[in-house]
Amino acid sequence: MAGQDNHRNTDMHAPDMDMKMEGQESHVMVSDSDASVQEGGNGRQRPASAPGRSLESTEPVKVPNPAKRVPEGAASMHPVMVLHQMKPGLLYNTNQTTRDNKSFFTVTADIDGKEFSGKGTNVKKAKFFLANTAILGLYGVESTFEISA
Repeated sequence: MAGQDNHRNTDMHAPDMDMKMEGQESHVMVSDSDASVQEGGNGRQRPASAPGRSLESTEPVKVPNPAKRVPEGAASMHPVMVLHQMKPGLLYNTNQTTRDNKSFFTVTADIDGKEFSGKGTNVKKAKFFLANTAILGLYGVESTFEISA
């Protein structure tokens, strides 16, 4: 319906969803003790995926150490890249709003006790604007990087 807001909250960067990074180990297990097993194409068995089953890490996620100082040329780098170098393992929260059949996203993050947010027509743009604001506020880096249309 036109003018109606629909909201959906998702956690876009939960620790158990992180991609494996260099020097980082991750072990995942199915938390249900009676999980069924499927035969893979290579003859190996793997847990069957089923709705409602959650994955649980057996040990804490190892996050790389942050950079000691702002990288050289940070103003010309993508702001999300700079932010991730300075604050690895950062958690983002995403809120999707629909107006007039168009989706808008708000991404927020709590960094060093300060709340930063970015808004955009997709999550990538919203995260870009959040990072742009965060690196300016935290490190005084005014980004010259331009996002493509």
